[in-house]
Amino acid sequence: MRADLKLIEVLELVTGFETKNKYVLSNANGEQVYYAFEESECCERQCCGADRGFTMHIVDNFKRVGQ
Repeated sequence: MRADLKLIEVLELVTGFETKNKYVLSNANGEQVYYAFEESECCERQCCGADRGFTMHIVDNFKRVGQ
C-alpha cells in the first residue's frame, strides 16, 4: 500500500493558508483503499505548523472510520 501525495486545495495554493491535510491511500494497482483526513485547530495549523497536535481519521471504502 502506498500513500499518494497530499491533496492540496486551491485555497492553500493561492493564499499559503494551511488547510487540513487529506490523503488517498491506494494499493499496488492504484486503487483507493483508504482515505485519511486530519482533524486540527485552524490557529495551531497556522502558528505551529508541523509541531501542531492533530487527530488523523482513516476511512475505508465502506465509510468505516478508524483512528
